Amino acid sequence: MKKPLFLLLFLIVQSFAQTETEVTVSTMEPTTTNPPFIRMCNYCIGNLKSECAYYQPYQSENSTTIPCPRGTDNNDRKCYISIVAGLVRRGCTTDGFCDHHNCFECNYSECNYRSIAEQKCIMCDSRPGSSEYHPKCKDKAEELPAENCIVGDIFHYNHRGCYSMTINEVIGGENIAYVERRCINYMNNDPRCDNEKDNSCILCEEDGCN
Repeated sequence: MKKPLFLLLFLIVQSFAQTETEVTVSTMEPTTTNPPFIRMCNYCIGNLKSECAYYQPYQSENSTTIPCPRGTDNNDRKCYISIVAGLVRRGCTTDGFCDHHNCFECNYSECNYRSIAEQKCIMCDSRPGSSEYHPKCKDKAEELPAENCIVGDIFHYNHRGCYSMTINEVIGGENIAYVERRCINYMNNDPRCDNEKDNSCILCEEDGCN
């Protein structure tokens, strides 16, 4: 009767030894941690005619992005756009600027990319029967009021400005030449506009300059 008792004690001791080994092994396993959260925001300061006011392309060489400093939690780190006294500012809310000014805030990296620029151009043409015909469009366009260009969130800096162009078309079997004035972002590409000596297409950047 001693052998079964001895065998039972042996098995109990082995069981405790195995459990202790497993615990020891588990405590030696390396622990892993998630990499620190990084929020990147577009950063710039400039007036409404500066590149800062226009669309900021994602990871563009011409755009500056900054990491937001760590706040009390990830919700403190948002990107923003603000216009104060005609000055455009983009950055991260952890800089405290939006604590004292109205801002558009967003909650993912580089989300403050939208254009807030505005452009005004003379919009008309001298072709009779056109929906934008005006008798002063050809020779007295300076007497016409400039109108707001339709621009969206993706309004590029290199699409700013106005144009005036002489267009030749055959209408009803007759060759018609007329002047068209509009916003550059409405314009179809025309090689004449790249030639500074060609006065049949003139580009300019200021409001109402065409």
